[in-house]
Amino acid sequence: MDFEEFFAGETDDFAPFQTPGELESPSPTLGWLGILEYTPDDASLRLRQFAYEMTYFARDHAVVELGWDSDPDRAAQGALLRRASESQADGGLAAEDFELLWRTLIAAVRADRFSEGVVARHASALAGIANELRRRLIAERQGTRVDPSTG
Repeated sequence: MDFEEFFAGETDDFAPFQTPGELESPSPTLGWLGILEYTPDDASLRLRQFAYEMTYFARDHAVVELGWDSDPDRAAQGALLRRASESQADGGLAAEDFELLWRTLIAAVRADRFSEGVVARHASALAGIANELRRRLIAERQGTRVDPSTG
């Protein structure tokens, strides 16, 4: 995938995120336990990888990593997911705090590892959050980039 070049600032040619569709076709496994396995589609895998890459790019390494249950911003993250699911237009999350956006994205992806279906339940909201983060990173680069031909 194109993550390394994007986060290194080498390219802005980074496709927007599509809403994952993994909830549409669960395939039962271990049926006697009642467990369903959701096979992530390409959009979901790309969203998940972006969340992890974003964490390494954006976080302050001195911050203690918190789980979803103990995160003091959990209520704010839940409210953000609700707002993001209602926001249909591009730029609908433009007023949201950058740190809250990326921390919500990674919290949902991490929670999904232990409680399958978190990404699927919030697929459109998480795709919107990822697209807003993508948009901001590109805009920031374009605003700070110096044209080498002008000196």
